[in-house]
Amino acid sequence: MLLPADVAAIAERLATNLPGEVAHLEMLPYREATSDLLKTASDYRESAVAILLYHENNSLKTVLIERPKYDGTHSGQMAFPGGKKDESDPDLVFTALREMHEEIGFHNPNIHFVGSLTKVYIPVSRFLVYPNVFYSPFVYPFTPDKHEVADIITFGLEELTNSENLSSIKIKLDNGVTIENIPCFKIQNRIIWGATALIMNELRMILK
Repeated sequence: MLLPADVAAIAERLATNLPGEVAHLEMLPYREATSDLLKTASDYRESAVAILLYHENNSLKTVLIERPKYDGTHSGQMAFPGGKKDESDPDLVFTALREMHEEIGFHNPNIHFVGSLTKVYIPVSRFLVYPNVFYSPFVYPFTPDKHEVADIITFGLEELTNSENLSSIKIKLDNGVTIENIPCFKIQNRIIWGATALIMNELRMILK
């Protein structure tokens, strides 16, 4: 597939110039870098997310899902479509595509793998997340899985580079501890923080 110029530029930067954990720590300065956390981490689970890029109305866009409310660590959070690697998955690119199909109902056999961002370790759920970027020359209406997805939002990547969408929030953790001044993105009245914000910030640096 001949990629559009803007997507080709992203592919080149993914291959040669990843900001890496510098981007992660900018959005969550209270945590250790993934490379340091993995030195002592054990029994973690590999997972992958799909960052789907597509053009609409002269804008390069992507997709986020809202997790449903449940009794768990990531209840109600915004995320890229994704999930844990199954034993039958040949690799983590396949995992990302499979999960995207399951969660938002999108599948294109001619989708293009653009590249990968820096992996992120989530200590609270012991997931090691591999963010994979894809480009599709077309999309059709997304269909949320009624069990795994409460809502779907789409937005132009220009919203990532708009400094007005960077903010901070106060988060109350499951153990009752409250942490203030957590960096986040605010896009379409949604709060995006944690691992997804780390991934988005690396993409933001690449776009800039």
